[in-house]
Amino acid sequence: MRARAETIIDAAALDHPFGRDEAQAIRQMRLKLQETAAPGDLKRGEGGIVDIEFLVQLLQLRHGRKQPQLRIPNTGRALAALHDSGHLTMERYEHLAASYRFLRKIESRLRLMFPTARDELPGDPGDLAKLARNLGYSGGEKLLEACQSHRAENRRLFESIVRESE
Repeated sequence: MRARAETIIDAAALDHPFGRDEAQAIRQMRLKLQETAAPGDLKRGEGGIVDIEFLVQLLQLRHGRKQPQLRIPNTGRALAALHDSGHLTMERYEHLAASYRFLRKIESRLRLMFPTARDELPGDPGDLAKLARNLGYSGGEKLLEACQSHRAENRRLFESIVRESE
């Protein structure tokens, strides 16, 4: 049953050439998700986890039709496969993989700190300082700087790769 479902999904996603319209639709879907996110949202905010996930899915849709080895549901492993197959340079791969791990680590620490699932950096300076210490940073400002750096580069890469795919 699972193999049949995978075949149907693959056919729906990959049985037609990937073109400019698909790249633009992916950009629009991503930006729509961002509209509802708070500025500190590590998942849906600008340059967040979803930027990386959408990039991976864009490249999988673009190249997965001819290269089934790219059809990997795990984002980290998919990034490696995209690099290994020549669709991500070493520089892009290393940044995206490190940034994905970095943002996911923060997300998991937030879930340990608070009783409800959170994707947003704490607004309270004390909570931010505690999170920063848990992640090995000397203070909240240093953690914010690292987050901003990762997220800015994630967004730059997202826009660049989408443009290249149009």
